[in-house]
Amino acid sequence: LEDSALPPLFKGVKPKVVRSTGGFAGGVVTEGMGYALMIEGMLAAQGDGWAKELALGLLRSWLGMVQGVNHDPKLALGGANEQD
Repeated sequence: LEDSALPPLFKGVKPKVVRSTGGFAGGVVTEGMGYALMIEGMLAAQGDGWAKELALGLLRSWLGMVQGVNHDPKLALGGANEQD
């Protein structure tokens, strides 16, 4: 997602992801990103600046996954809401 498509808080924030190897969930895992967001968000709420930076990067990547590849609002959730 471009900076212009996001609230000003995200300007210049680099995307971050959680990767997994082995098992059933290989590659970028949304569940892992959710847990990381929860932990980093709790730490950021306590004033940890690095945790805030990590949380914003994770959230930016998560928003990109929700928006999907083509940035088409009709294909929210990366097209997962399509009926086929």
